[in-house]
Amino acid sequence: MGKDKVKKAGQASAAGARASGFGGGGSFGGIGFGGYSGAQSLSSQTYDDAAGAVEVDDDLARVMARLVKHNTATRLKALADLVDVCEGRACGGGGGGGDASASAPYARSPEELAAALPQWTLAYRRLHLDNSLAVRVASAKAMAVVAGGAGKGLGKHLRRLAPSWWFAAHDPDETVAKEALGAFESVFPTDAKRANALLFAHAEILDQASENLLVRSPDAMPHREGTADERAERHERLLASTVRAIGGFAKRAFVGADFDAGDPKASAALEKLGAAIDAAGCLGPFVRSPAAALRRAAYVALMDVISSGAVADRLIGDGARCGDRRKKIARLCVATALEETDGSNFSALWELVVTYPQARAGCWDDVHAGVEVIPALKSHLASGCHGNATASAPSILPFLSLLPPRALTDSSSDVPNSAAGGSESVANASALADVLAAAWEGWKLCCTPSRADDAAALLRCQREGLLYGLIVLAESAADPSAFRAGLVSASVLDRWAPECMATATHGDVERRALCEVLATISCKPELDAVAGTMWAALASRAVDLCGGKTGGKMDAAGAARVVTFHRCLLHAAERRRLKTGEDGGDWVRERFAKPVASAALESVAAYPGDAAAADVVAAMVRSHGAGCLPTDEAMRGLVDTCESPALLAAVVSAAPELWDDALSSLSSKAGTLADVLSRLSLTGGVDDAKKWGRVRLDDAVVGAAGGGVDGSGVGALLIAAAPLVSSGAAVEVMTRLAATVRRGDAAAAGTRDAAGAWAWPPPDGDRAGAREAWEDLFEALFLEHLTSRESQEDEIDANGYASSSDGEESIENDGSSSADDEDDDDDDDEEDDAEDEEDEVDSKPRSSTGAGDEAWEALERSVASNPVDLGQSSIHRRLASAAAEYLIGNRGAKASAIAHSAVSVLVALGVESTEAGRAVASAAWESGKDAPETLPAYLAGVAELVGWAPVMDAANIEPGAPFEFADRILSVPSVASSFESFLLAADRGAPLDGTLARLASVATSRDKESADAALAHAQRLLRKVRRRRAQWLEDGDGLFRVWFDSVHEKDGSSGRATASVLPALLPPRDRRDASHLKFVANAVADAAAMVARRNVALSGPLLLIAAACFSDPQDGGSRAGSTAASRPVVVKKGEAPELLDLFRKLSLREAAEAAAAAAAARFGAADGGAGGPDQTPEEAEEAELGVAALSLGTIENCAADMDARDWQTIIGRLESWTQTRVLHAETAAEETASIAASVCHEEIGKDGPVPVVEHAPVGWKIAAEAARILLRIDALPVAVATPDPSKPGDRGDIVAYSVKGPDAGAVARQLASADWPTARGDVHASLARIALAAGAQLHCCNAVRDEEAAVGASMITAWWRIRSVEAPLWVYLATLWSSSSGQSAVAATNAFREMDHWSTDAGCGTIPSLYALMLSSNDRSRVIDDIDEDVAESLTRASYALLSTPALLKPAVIGLDANIDDVALIEEAVDKAEDEGDAPDGDAPDGESEDAVCEPVAPRSRDPVQIAAAAAEKAAIREQLADALAPNPSDSVATGGRGSPAPKRRVTGSAHRVTSEGTLLCWSLLLRLTTRLPHGSRTRERLLEYARATKAVPRLMSAIAPTLPLAEANARITPRGSRRGSLSSIVDAPGRADSPARGEDADGAGIPPAWRELARLSRDAASSGGSGGGKAAAGASVDPLDPGLLYRPVDRLSGTCDGDGDDDDDVVGEKKTRVSSRRAAREADERKSARLSVGLYHAALRALPAAVRVWFADLRDKNFARALASATASCVSPALLAAEFDAVERASKGTYGGGGLDDDAGELTIKASRGNREVVARYDIDDACLELVVRLPASYPLGAAELDCAKRVGISEARLRKWMLTVSSILQHQNGAVAEGLMLWRSNIDREFKGVEPCPICYLVIHGTNHQTPRLVCRQCSNKFHSACLYKWFQSSSGSKCPLCQVPWGSNYR
Repeated sequence: MGKDKVKKAGQASAAGARASGFGGGGSFGGIGFGGYSGAQSLSSQTYDDAAGAVEVDDDLARVMARLVKHNTATRLKALADLVDVCEGRACGGGGGGGDASASAPYARSPEELAAALPQWTLAYRRLHLDNSLAVRVASAKAMAVVAGGAGKGLGKHLRRLAPSWWFAAHDPDETVAKEALGAFESVFPTDAKRANALLFAHAEILDQASENLLVRSPDAMPHREGTADERAERHERLLASTVRAIGGFAKRAFVGADFDAGDPKASAALEKLGAAIDAAGCLGPFVRSPAAALRRAAYVALMDVISSGAVADRLIGDGARCGDRRKKIARLCVATALEETDGSNFSALWELVVTYPQARAGCWDDVHAGVEVIPALKSHLASGCHGNATASAPSILPFLSLLPPRALTDSSSDVPNSAAGGSESVANASALADVLAAAWEGWKLCCTPSRADDAAALLRCQREGLLYGLIVLAESAADPSAFRAGLVSASVLDRWAPECMATATHGDVERRALCEVLATISCKPELDAVAGTMWAALASRAVDLCGGKTGGKMDAAGAARVVTFHRCLLHAAERRRLKTGEDGGDWVRERFAKPVASAALESVAAYPGDAAAADVVAAMVRSHGAGCLPTDEAMRGLVDTCESPALLAAVVSAAPELWDDALSSLSSKAGTLADVLSRLSLTGGVDDAKKWGRVRLDDAVVGAAGGGVDGSGVGALLIAAAPLVSSGAAVEVMTRLAATVRRGDAAAAGTRDAAGAWAWPPPDGDRAGAREAWEDLFEALFLEHLTSRESQEDEIDANGYASSSDGEESIENDGSSSADDEDDDDDDDEEDDAEDEEDEVDSKPRSSTGAGDEAWEALERSVASNPVDLGQSSIHRRLASAAAEYLIGNRGAKASAIAHSAVSVLVALGVESTEAGRAVASAAWESGKDAPETLPAYLAGVAELVGWAPVMDAANIEPGAPFEFADRILSVPSVASSFESFLLAADRGAPLDGTLARLASVATSRDKESADAALAHAQRLLRKVRRRRAQWLEDGDGLFRVWFDSVHEKDGSSGRATASVLPALLPPRDRRDASHLKFVANAVADAAAMVARRNVALSGPLLLIAAACFSDPQDGGSRAGSTAASRPVVVKKGEAPELLDLFRKLSLREAAEAAAAAAAARFGAADGGAGGPDQTPEEAEEAELGVAALSLGTIENCAADMDARDWQTIIGRLESWTQTRVLHAETAAEETASIAASVCHEEIGKDGPVPVVEHAPVGWKIAAEAARILLRIDALPVAVATPDPSKPGDRGDIVAYSVKGPDAGAVARQLASADWPTARGDVHASLARIALAAGAQLHCCNAVRDEEAAVGASMITAWWRIRSVEAPLWVYLATLWSSSSGQSAVAATNAFREMDHWSTDAGCGTIPSLYALMLSSNDRSRVIDDIDEDVAESLTRASYALLSTPALLKPAVIGLDANIDDVALIEEAVDKAEDEGDAPDGDAPDGESEDAVCEPVAPRSRDPVQIAAAAAEKAAIREQLADALAPNPSDSVATGGRGSPAPKRRVTGSAHRVTSEGTLLCWSLLLRLTTRLPHGSRTRERLLEYARATKAVPRLMSAIAPTLPLAEANARITPRGSRRGSLSSIVDAPGRADSPARGEDADGAGIPPAWRELARLSRDAASSGGSGGGKAAAGASVDPLDPGLLYRPVDRLSGTCDGDGDDDDDVVGEKKTRVSSRRAAREADERKSARLSVGLYHAALRALPAAVRVWFADLRDKNFARALASATASCVSPALLAAEFDAVERASKGTYGGGGLDDDAGELTIKASRGNREVVARYDIDDACLELVVRLPASYPLGAAELDCAKRVGISEARLRKWMLTVSSILQHQNGAVAEGLMLWRSNIDREFKGVEPCPICYLVIHGTNHQTPRLVCRQCSNKFHSACLYKWFQSSSGSKCPLCQVPWGSNYR
């Protein structure tokens, strides 16, 4: 606001204020509501004094007008505004939201503030009593501003303002009082000024106080607004503040007043104050008030009056005028106040009660202490101080000291009502005794856990009062002795001691307190008389408690309490001595222990078995020695007869000379003697050997160790006697124990535990061979431990054992277990056994089950808790040697576990970890060379703990030389990995060089088996070097030179080996040094020279080495090669010109040889090949492989530089290479088919064995290379369009990826010129013929097995052997055809139709052949066990990929046994059969139709196998598929009804039958075809009917449940904030490849990877599907079962797809994770199984949603159901919901109805709401309408849709229920979209309005599946049914009765 506006607003405000007086009644709207406050306003109130010449400020007037508003917020805002206005700050104004008339802010002058004081005074009178604490605090703060700012102008208004101000300064709330008093002190800064101000206004203050005290009820107050509770609270506050203000006035108003000088003002005020006090009854009514706040105010006021000095002398002095007032106040302060029951007032109460007698010593003349005070005090104590003893108890003793002594010492019988308080008074007992009795009663009330502090406080009060009476007060008594005796009797003997000694309900607190009191009494000489009497009574009571006077045995419980009491007495006496230095003698022994022990001894003498008495005596003797016992003769007899070990130990300890007698009596009682010895060790015993008589003890212990003493206490005896026997006896004992342990007899009588106790700690020195005997014993226990571990080898593995040493000393590692191992090679062929089986046997702490292990663990704990420095002891060598010898003698031992035990025990004995490992390894190396099977694992176990360096040191390895040690270690694959990691852990040195040299020498030798093994080790080692120590390869004189210097023979074998390791041995091309480049140049030159010499055959090794110089090191192995072959090829010109030149030279040579031979058919053939006719077949094959390697390298490195002729050369080679394998495969297939035909016709096999086709496969290696080259060409940055066979002359096309640059375009042009699309199809056709021939051969073998099981098994075994040999070929084929490019290429060939034409000779056609391959793994375990899993998987993948091609998918499912071209004819025939069997719509069924419907009730139809066969035939299912999916009669499959069992989840290590992958892929083919067929297709309907008839969904879900991954936590189905039913959850996800789908946690931890992959596929498909409906449809129709998606590479560590299969470093937050080879392979297999299961579930949801819903609803495992629903909602439903709503939205663009059909009766309108996942359907017909809302769940279509009626007009309730049921049935059971279901409902309604009755079974007019109307009529009730519904009804009910009338179908009784 500008200045002008402010000025104008201020003027307007001022004018308005003048017009309205003080601003309260004006009509302005700036502040408040016109100043109105209830029934009056401030402007209407009068004030006597004029405001002066200064006019009241407008702003102040307006603000003050709002101070008396009823609203608390208004008052607070007004007070804040008042302060702001006074101090010159801008305020917000009133309720209007801003004051347009307010003046500019400025600080008000004192005159202006003084002028406003009248209004402020009137307002403050109400504000200081406001019910709101905040208002009272704010008003007190405002008082400081207003009154302080008024300056001298305050004086004329002080008298009227002072009462309210002073009362506010004494508000019951301390916060308000502090603020108000602070305001008063700030205005009047000195005590004198404050006193003058109070005296100035004393008349007004005291008059107002008297007036306030006369207000008897809330209704009598001047302001009566508020509720009754608020008025009562305000009334109480008024009285309390007034009472406290009176006391405050007395304390502060007379500061500095001189009453002696006759100060009139002070005298008048004092007179006025006295009158006010008298008028208030000396505050007596308030001391007795029922309100605690008023009582507290009265206590505070009286305290202020008492402590006011001269004022108090004049108010309650000794003068006659003050007599009555003094007596009243005295009685109130010391008597009436003690009746207080509110604990919150106790602080003020006791301050008053204690202060008044101190200030007024003569008060006892006014108050009778015995009559008025002591009864009140007793009552207070007896009540437990009313719940606040902690506040009262500290003041009791000071108050007692202020009471008159005679009042406490006199007999309570002299005092009336002496029993007050509830405590019983003893006759002639003193008053103090009664007070203590009352305190005890109060303590008993407080003996609860919640009042423990109160109980402790009263206990202190009891102790202090008792000692005060005995020591101080007794001197004032008439008879001190009697007084003391009465006190002790009343307090200790009658109450305290019985409670502490005879009951167990209380703790040690009261017992300790009593014993401290007894110690004090016993140490005071003046109390000796009463102490003697007291102790005599206490001892007698203790004996009675034990039962010692009854003549029988002592009571055990009572004896235990006496012993406890005695122990507490000893502690109290010791504390007393330490604290005060007073020593009253051994009063515990003389006055308590002796009499009690004497009584107990008498009981022991009478009853030797009295254990309770023996314990009492033993306790006394242990504490006081022999002084508690009778004569020596009695003690000796006691030793002879006593049976208590505790007593014997105590007696012998006190009298050692009786030891021999005790040994004589205990010589045959090992257990008792052990107990005595253990108690002696606890008590310390006696060290005097002469008195002990050790000879007898030695004899007894040695005899026990040798078995001379029987009984169960032998072990305990040996343990207890260990520290007591002589050294000679100790040697004998250890020798005998070692012998017992070695014999295996240590389990008897606790000998093993005794041996462990003797084994540690070791004996000092080596006296009499003690050290040697100890070592022998320790070694025996160690060997027993190893034996026990060996017996548990099936339960505990090495990892589990190693984990048991977690608590031991940390063992350093030199690198074998360092962090570098975390990125260990995950593609190793073998890993450590424990690591490989990590999933099955988890690393777990050692859990011993044998007694030997338990004893050893106890010994380990003893060693750890009591370490001893053994130095260089021979025990270390003995233990290491013992472990090595045990290993040799027990070949089945767990070597690693034994090694861990040996190292761990040495470390536990103090040996440094490295030295321990070296000692153990040295002993093993010296004595374990004869155990080659277990020595490597043993040494590896040592290395796991200490590293390989000490192990190698122990083997005395010579640096730089090949050594035997490496041969030993590398011979065990599980150990080799750890050793290799050690070699790479530090700088390159002799160990690595020597190992590689040795491997190179062996790998290039002629011993093929050894060479292959060494080569595998070298490749793995070099791959690790390349990943972890790549810099070591960059030195040409390093490992590179080591290999070539160590090559054994410079021939072909060395070349092959070198070519294998060369990619890993060479560094990347940009890091090669001169040595590397020279080698590469020489290798290429050598190969070129060899090629140029045409008279010399081609050398395969030279070509292999030349190609290897340009190869990727990750291209090794079939699995790794297949993964690497699918990686994109980066094209770039000029990468390797020398390689391309070599390739072209080879091409020229091949062309020249072909021209010279004049036969193109011989180009590259196997009989001559590229190498010439003078080679052996092996050499020729090696030459071909060299050519293939060179071709592959050229494609990968020189594709951009190759021209069309180069590509034509490769094409020619591919065609030639595949033909040889095709010829061999088809020949073998024909021979097998011939044999099968003969066996089936029984033509052979009768007279001799059946011939088995087992020819060695020819040409498979080069065919595999051809497939590999195809993969690399497909990986080029070009897209190949396959030629269309239906278009003559179509040659296809090749398109380059523009983003890859111009080089990709050059590659595409050259490939097109070479006619690659057509040639590629020819090569694929040849490869497909290989696969089809193999499948046909297996099909024939299976046929033979069906006829002759043994013959067929042998043929199948031979078939599998051949497939295993050519494993790489099948791996490459599976990878090739799993890609979309490979599928399209092979689908466009004629190979499949040619196979059908060849079926007569081959034994089967295309489809049976491929099914034989896909299902080959189902029963391979029954035929041969050592099948390569890669081969089996590749066969399945390749055949599934071929069956999934568009050309074969439908024939693979439909067609019975027809060929591919005949499937369409089969479909037409089935359609025709159905048409001929259907009656016209609406016609009556004939008898044949009814018979067909009733047929299922025959008993034979209940067989699920027969039902499935019939359903398959009806649907024309392919025979092989029907057989594979046929139900197993032995399986109990859930029927989908109620009570469906929970799916069996996979449990690691448990035995369970998992459906084979081949069978699951059969399900996949069925479901994929079903989803691809259009809705309404008759073929699709037949497939759906087949699925229903065979219960496909329950069986499928049961099959995939074991491998279906589900999160453990039950995640919510739909996350908050997600758009439900939209593709946003998958389309709008981040572009990161591993971004989680919506519905999972941010890190994706809650959803397994397979589900995330599915969501990612849907997202990617939707992203590339365009916009609108295309996007939704693409996302929903994604097919995760497509071979290209199902078998895409899986990162075996991270679980992501399209990752690097060989990369073993899974970097997450730059942390590497080590995963073993086998574990990685297992996890990859599990992820692939999970991917297949999730894909099948997704396909089932799309194809058969209704059946899946029914299955899901019947699940009994609710956790499984929740997890499945969560995964579905997160990863499946979003895409399906998006497509569903997209379909609804497309349908909602028009209305359904009025389409020109005759049966359209109404109009249907459908609308979609994506946000709410709702579909609204409105049906209008004439004047009636119905609006239904379909709500789709988040897990749709797994969850059922919900249906609600939103609107109904003109539709009856019955019809509504019927239609609702109809819609619910359609949505629940139909497999189409929601829109289609609603359309079906509309059709039903239309037909119903046309007069067609719905089917009574399904409530539909038009059937949901076959779209027929009800046409089967019951002859009895005339109701019509759908034939399908009636068929299902009869089948499920096992009868043929009408569902409604229950009359047999076809009958008529009318």
